[in-house]
Amino acid sequence: MLNIYVTHTIKKLLRNQAGVAALELAFVLPIFILLMFGGFEAWHYIMSDQRADRVSSSVADLASRIQDAASEPVINDILDGGAFIGKPVDFTNDAVIRLTAVNGGDSHIAPAERNKILWCRIFGDPTIAASTLGAVNSTADLSSISTAPAILNDESTLLVAEVAVKYTSTFMSDILPNQVIKRVAIYPARSGAVYTLPVGGAGAHPCP
Repeated sequence: MLNIYVTHTIKKLLRNQAGVAALELAFVLPIFILLMFGGFEAWHYIMSDQRADRVSSSVADLASRIQDAASEPVINDILDGGAFIGKPVDFTNDAVIRLTAVNGGDSHIAPAERNKILWCRIFGDPTIAASTLGAVNSTADLSSISTAPAILNDESTLLVAEVAVKYTSTFMSDILPNQVIKRVAIYPARSGAVYTLPVGGAGAHPCP
């Protein structure tokens, strides 16, 4: 009799569907949450990367269009404009823009002066990332810029904008480490105006 009762109870429990939906939800919900936050993090990173790329391209392009003599106020306006384009990133504390003028490889430039760094100006926190080019008056290291060889030998002056943005995960900081997104843009100067810039002029923010 007991065996019949036990068998009947087991069959009844097996036919009981109560709580199945809750159990399925318990399995699916963590995966759904992970996908949702993971998708948001991917979108956030892509937007930060595109923003850094847009700032570097805009700054180098604007600097290359200088027609009159380059001056500290003009360079500062260009860097300020880059920081404005990069909003909502705080370029004072969480990012850095470096604008560097480099001798090209044009034939009228003495061989010893080719690829020489002429000047560098900065906006933001220099500790975010170091420049990949080198110091002023040294030979620029352009090996990390894929587009450099195509224009290096034909131009007299190149404008290089380096942008580094500190990226911190919004929801997955315990899983994803902090990173620095770096983007570089290089444009040939439209005129010789950017060749010279007073060293340490009024309002200058030279690269350290």
